[in-house]
Parts: sequence; C-alpha cells; structure tokens
Amino acid sequence: QKNAWAFHGLACLKYNQRKPKKAISYMAKGIALQPSELSYLKDGFKLIVACEGFSSILELYKGLSTELQENSRLKFYYALALHRVGKDKEAFELLKNPEGFVLEDIREGEDSIAQLWIDVTKALGKEEPIPYAYNFKAYV
Repeated sequence: QKNAWAFHGLACLKYNQRKPKKAISYMAKGIALQPSELSYLKDGFKLIVACEGFSSILELYKGLSTELQENSRLKFYYALALHRVGKDKEAFELLKNPEGFVLEDIREGEDSIAQLWIDVTKALGKEEPIPYAYNFKAYV
C-alpha cells in the first residue's frame, strides 16, 4: 500500500542495494506524504544525504514550513547540501552565528558540524577557528 513508511522502506532497500538515485526518489515520495512529521523528515534527510542527494535536499527543504526549516538538524542538512553544491557563502551565512544555530540533537564525539565549519571556511578562503559551540569532539 502506498504510504510514507512503505516509501521509506523502499528507500532503505535501494540504499542497501547501492542504488542511490532510486533511494532518493522513494524518500522524496515519502516526504511528500509526510511533509510535517519532524522525525520522518530528519530520518529522510539523513538517508538522502547518505546517498549524496544534495540537490534534492535543497529542493525538499525549500518546500518545508518555516517552522520546520528552523529545526536545527534539518537546517544542518540544508547547510551541508549548500556546501556540497558549491554554495559556500549561503552555508556560511547559516553557520556564522553559533549562538543562533545550536544543533540540539548532537552527541559527544560527533564532529559533523565542526567539519562542515572547517570545509565551508576553507572553501571561502577564511582562516577561522571552530566556534566553541560547534566543537563536540571527545578528547582523550
């Protein structure tokens, strides 16, 4: 039966079969059926990023409500997608105020936002240290 979770399952299957374009397509169809379910969106965006569907992330993000666009995890995936398609200035605009962009569900040891900061600033030719608010490295 056509429903968001069936599309999610198909997307995961295609991801595991190393068919990223199909996985992205199925996930986008699922998101179209569940456009306001935050946990579904987070999981869907994560899968699309794993498939390197950065253009799809940009398109899907723009279709979200303003409230959902403000979710930090979805905004992070959007900033990552901007960087990966070469829109580093736009990505930097989202990241440049660490107090205004707090990745709420990050765990100790996750370096995704710190690495994105490094990659974006390097692409822009800036020499800026990682903001304290983005540094979640686990030090030994």
